Amino acid sequence: MIAPLRVLGVTVLTSLSLIATSGAASAQPGGPGGTFSDDNGSTHEGYIEAIVAEGITSGCGTGGRTYCPSSAVTRDQMATFLSRALKLPPASQDFFDDDAGSVHEDNINRVAEAGITLGDGQDRFSPRAPVRRDQMASFLTRAFRLAPAPQDPFTDDGGNTHEASINAVAAAGITQGCGTTRYCPATIVQRGQMASFLGRALGLQPRPVQPVAFFAAGQQRIGVDIPGGTYRNSDSRDGCYWVRVNGFGGTFEEINANGFVNGRTLVTVAPGDKGFTSQRCGTWTNDLSPITVSPVAPFANGTFLVGPEVQAGTWRTDNAGGSCYWERLSGFSGEFADTIANDFVDAGQVTVEMGGNDVGFSSARCGTWTRQG
Repeated sequence: MIAPLRVLGVTVLTSLSLIATSGAASAQPGGPGGTFSDDNGSTHEGYIEAIVAEGITSGCGTGGRTYCPSSAVTRDQMATFLSRALKLPPASQDFFDDDAGSVHEDNINRVAEAGITLGDGQDRFSPRAPVRRDQMASFLTRAFRLAPAPQDPFTDDGGNTHEASINAVAAAGITQGCGTTRYCPATIVQRGQMASFLGRALGLQPRPVQPVAFFAAGQQRIGVDIPGGTYRNSDSRDGCYWVRVNGFGGTFEEINANGFVNGRTLVTVAPGDKGFTSQRCGTWTNDLSPITVSPVAPFANGTFLVGPEVQAGTWRTDNAGGSCYWERLSGFSGEFADTIANDFVDAGQVTVEMGGNDVGFSSARCGTWTRQG
């Protein structure tokens, strides 16, 4: 195994820093910003994370990084939310004529057999119709068998066929309405709101989410300016230099690890580090949302997460420019211990087999990698 290129590259920067690769062990990428990238700052994010943990939702996109918290909940989605939340058994029959081929059909039949829905008449379920807040109250009342409420807390649901259910979900602490004495029964339920309704109905606690952090070039004090964790830079140009230190005396012994890299990279700053300094790297963030189109799409130079961004398996590049350096990684500390395997190929095509336990993959001057098979 050869020394990683990023460390060798620092030798040309002797006026900036010395080279070291000792220090604390690397940490695995964390979850700043939570499971999804589009709900950061949402008042419902804690409950969204809670129902993710329960296996009730996997988001709204194929990549698993979006939840669409402001999108309307449709009746077929509502059926799947409830079926998963209650772990309903398979149904004995197909109840409706208008849900054939729907990915939610099985769950629609499950909630029908459980008596949670009767459809909208004449063997129809209207799976793509949005769910109103009053309808949602009846779904939840039947699903969780809520007791009748002794009080009527809202002034805008008088005469509504769902009024008793609205009162029941309010008494159960599932909703506080949309104002002091209003419920807004005809308003469409959004996916973020649905997470909170379900979370409260199930008695779940909102899960805390580590906030997304951003910082620019310069020196950062760990635990004061930024927390420990894994960070990615924004600048894809060549010449990014970074260093993790255990002190601020500027000595060789105080360097835990450093790197001189080309393209976007990932660095894990250990909680025991004292500082982190970078130059020409752009802005750093602990938001590790995927930056590839898909895990099987071609990708170029830089450092990537194996799994979310680059799928394990066989990848190949033509190495048209020569001087290709690559490495398979078990972490992003910048220490030699994180390098599973690496190579420097002066000319010719390059093939790499990424393992299922790999955490990251990094390459420089290799061109575009394409998945094989």
